[in-house]
Amino acid sequence: DPPESGSDSEDREAQGDLTAPLTMGDLKRLLQETSADIKAHTAAELEKQITGLKDDLEALTS
Repeated sequence: DPPESGSDSEDREAQGDLTAPLTMGDLKRLLQETSADIKAHTAAELEKQITGLKDDLEALTS
C-alpha cells in the first residue's frame, strides 16, 4: 500500500470528487477558478518582466 497522505476525511473527499458526477455548476466553478488562476499567474509574470525591463533600461541610461 502507498503511504497515507493527509487525513482520512481528505482522502474520502478526494475519492468522492472523482466518483461523483460533475454538475454544470461544478464545471463552471472549476473553469472560473482556473481562469482566475491563469490571469493572476500571467499578471504576475508580466509584472516581473516589466520590472526587469525597467531595471535594464535604468542601467543602460544611467
